[in-house]
Amino acid sequence: MKAYGITREDRGCRPGHGKFPVETYRGRLSRKAHARGTRLAHRRARAQTRVELFNERRDASRVNNEG
Repeated sequence: MKAYGITREDRGCRPGHGKFPVETYRGRLSRKAHARGTRLAHRRARAQTRVELFNERRDASRVNNEG
């Protein structure tokens, strides 16, 4: 029997996983949601590292050109 009124988005891997903010409600994230957050954090860290290296390189070339 089909559950009328329930869409595919209403069902997760387990009830309550990833439905509410973890910081507020102290729930556990699903593996997929946890992986997504980790992936985004790593992407931000790599981008910041690239910016820092670029700025160091730019500053070093300015110092060399002045002297």
